[in-house]
Amino acid sequence: MRRNIVAGNWKMNCDISQTYQLLDALKEQDITDDVSVIVAPPFTNLQSANQALLDTEILVAAQNMHQEATGAYTGEVSAAMLKSVGVEVVILGHSERRAIFGETNALLAAKVNTALENEMTIIFCFGEELSDRKAGNHFDVVRQQLQEGIFHIEKENWNNVILAYEPVWAIGTGETATPEQAQEMHHFIRNTLTEVFDTDVSQDVSILYGGSVKPGNAKELFGKEDVDGGLIGGAALNATDFTAIINAFEEVLKPSNFYSMAIYLEYHFTVSPLQPGTEILIAQLGYAGFESFVEDQTGVLAYIQKQECGPAILEDIQVLGSPEFEITFQRKEIAQINWNAAWEQNFDPIVVDDTCAVRAPFHAPYNCVYEIIIEPKMSFGTGHHETTFMMMQHILENDFQGKTVLDMGCGTAVLAILAEKRGATKLDAIDIDPWCVENSQENISRNKCSFITVSLGDATKIPKDKYHTVIANINRNILLNDMGVYKESLLAGGTLFLSGFYTQDLPIIKQACSKLGFTFVGNKERNNWVGAKFTL
Repeated sequence: MRRNIVAGNWKMNCDISQTYQLLDALKEQDITDDVSVIVAPPFTNLQSANQALLDTEILVAAQNMHQEATGAYTGEVSAAMLKSVGVEVVILGHSERRAIFGETNALLAAKVNTALENEMTIIFCFGEELSDRKAGNHFDVVRQQLQEGIFHIEKENWNNVILAYEPVWAIGTGETATPEQAQEMHHFIRNTLTEVFDTDVSQDVSILYGGSVKPGNAKELFGKEDVDGGLIGGAALNATDFTAIINAFEEVLKPSNFYSMAIYLEYHFTVSPLQPGTEILIAQLGYAGFESFVEDQTGVLAYIQKQECGPAILEDIQVLGSPEFEITFQRKEIAQINWNAAWEQNFDPIVVDDTCAVRAPFHAPYNCVYEIIIEPKMSFGTGHHETTFMMMQHILENDFQGKTVLDMGCGTAVLAILAEKRGATKLDAIDIDPWCVENSQENISRNKCSFITVSLGDATKIPKDKYHTVIANINRNILLNDMGVYKESLLAGGTLFLSGFYTQDLPIIKQACSKLGFTFVGNKERNNWVGAKFTL
């Protein structure tokens, strides 16, 4: 079962006297109960460490073992020998074993087999070198190490496996791995587990980070959704520092785990006439607390967490009582699933006009002019929807070098991110959904953008600045209502890109823009959706 774990690898440090001193100091610390703690002293001290920790919950691990049960293997230790002194956990594949002692994926696969045959718990280590990271091959290297070293085991054996990602390039090289880079790789690993096995495995296995974790960075690292703890080196030799790392979990809040496993209600609304009834309904449901929507040929499926859905949830949805529309609905409870994992299984990268690739952190990199990494969570805007795709086409076809940009209804900020990559130097992104604002900020950081500011609100939050370009990908009614504000925000000769409406609504949009002095330049169409361009 997935749990928070901090494991200390002592490497070739501490004689028997120093081992007792360190363990005594550790036992005196006030350690949180919410973390499984493991220490891995040298072979010579394993039995003594085990005995010293009998009155605690701390486990003792070996740093290595041989793949054979017995034989002429001078200097080696077998699984049975480890178990005879009470050791049930073993570290396999540590980066130093791979680099210094030449341990291969094939050799590690044999060690994994032996450990499992002896009912031991494995901490399986893997990670890329600096050259791999700089060449952009890090995902491929990690996948290969996992594929050849441990993916051969049966599903039921994953209960005895802990994974430990070691970015070798960030250990003692002068290079620094950010928490975002750690999360990106851990997310890729978890998704790969889903792909090769299933979500039962991917969501139950703990994945530790082993890239120079210290008291100063533990909280930020452990706060990442897919980082379940750390494999600690030097800091594990100091009881105070090791405890500070362990107790960093006390300050960590991972709200995404709550959202991932929440129970949802699905409302299936049948709407006639379909438009603009569906648009109005979605807008009102959004204000009522519904989190996501999927339009179909008869109306819309709307989702809300069960605990947020009171008996009066639909009382303020005015369109339900409108004589202009006939709206019926059915409600059902959705089985408790991991929504992030389900999304990952169905999210494929997209490429817009062979120029811009949009992928998730767990996908392999693309060789495109522009690559955008987006983790949308519950937010709208991955490029898969027709409106976002067309707006990205507009951005790719138009000049953004040195331009100022306003992105209304930013969702994941994918459009603002692409505009900055195209040369925009000042961008304001606004969305009415707090989740979108938070997600936009994460994606902006993930894509190393420097000129985008994200704000929570509607058109009333638009700064008084004037912009070269306004992008608004929302819905027809909001576009019509806010069109005058967009005009006031544009410089003379500025460009307005609009989407979020259907082909049959284009004449209405064009008429409204014309009255405000906009000139219609042209539009794109994709599955009855429109992306239009106007100039002032």
